[in-house]
Amino acid sequence: MLCYIARKFPQTESAAFKARSDMDAVMASQGYRNVGLKNNLRPTKFQTRMATLAGVMRAGFLLHRGDKLVVQYPDPNFRLICRLAHMRGARVVTLIHDLESFGCSDMSPSEEVALLSGSDFIIALNPSMEGWLREHGSSVPSTSLGIWDYLSPSAHEARQTANLEPQKRSVAEPTVSSDEKTVMFAGGVSRRRNQFLYDWGTVIDGYKVVVYGNNFDLTQAAGAACFKLRGFVPSGMMIRHPEGDFGLVWDGDTIEGCHGQWGEYLRYNNPHKASLYLRCGVPVIIWKQAGLAPFVEEQGIGITINSLAEIAPRLRSLSDEAYARMKENVARVNGRIAEGCYFCEAMERVLEAMGAPERQLSKQFAVSNS
Repeated sequence: MLCYIARKFPQTESAAFKARSDMDAVMASQGYRNVGLKNNLRPTKFQTRMATLAGVMRAGFLLHRGDKLVVQYPDPNFRLICRLAHMRGARVVTLIHDLESFGCSDMSPSEEVALLSGSDFIIALNPSMEGWLREHGSSVPSTSLGIWDYLSPSAHEARQTANLEPQKRSVAEPTVSSDEKTVMFAGGVSRRRNQFLYDWGTVIDGYKVVVYGNNFDLTQAAGAACFKLRGFVPSGMMIRHPEGDFGLVWDGDTIEGCHGQWGEYLRYNNPHKASLYLRCGVPVIIWKQAGLAPFVEEQGIGITINSLAEIAPRLRSLSDEAYARMKENVARVNGRIAEGCYFCEAMERVLEAMGAPERQLSKQFAVSNS
């Protein structure tokens, strides 16, 4: 049987737990068995931690030989979960959200790979992350997710908006001047993580920027007149009322490529904000060396660049016809991430590689929910 352990997440409007809760919801919709506790929100961190640990211990009694347990990583109980699953004869499929050795953790790459060796199969975020794991000694079989699925109560409305949007402009019209374009940026806006935001104004030319996020100090930013601040806006509201023609995926210290601790991680990470932009029905602009960039190019859902200085000329040269094609491609991918298709397809590949009979069960649920 396909199983998972529903996590307990703090009750907050933050997007920090969105990807994890979405994956729980997708697995539940596909008939996976929750061997943990019900995923009710807990009011305090302590209660959240205790409820999560209780769910792990419960899983140790409910798993059976031959079960496949999907574990979302990082997890403070990851080592314990793997041991309990293997003691019960179950196999562990690890879905990686983040690599801790790239963050503030003291964990080294070799220590992280050793920890992940408790998995029987890994779903990495993209081929670059798979390559990183292999380069640091991982021998665990793996596949790639592709892009994060992104559920929303307004999924149907957002898909309708995305499907209609390309028709609003005639492809016979001449190229629209770049001063009619707006680029959205959502996420961390502190200098510690994204110094580039404070320098971006030096190369903004002929387009505007809408910033979704708290504590962006416009008085310290170059080209302050180019920015419009929206503060924190719940994702559902952004999806219903997007304010932009593109969404930027960029991290780090500089406008010349993504560098620094956060920027370098973009080579291997799949930022959740990329899926949010697509759910808003807009194409993405992303660093050309990002792990997600090949997916963006293959799917035709945005623009890849080496420097933020490239945005202005790229927008000036973009015809309405080319933009309309991007929007049509975005609408297609939007519909898929709204239904959890990328996780389900990754699990199909995992189960096929394992030779698991649950593969047919997974297909049955996928058909019944389509």
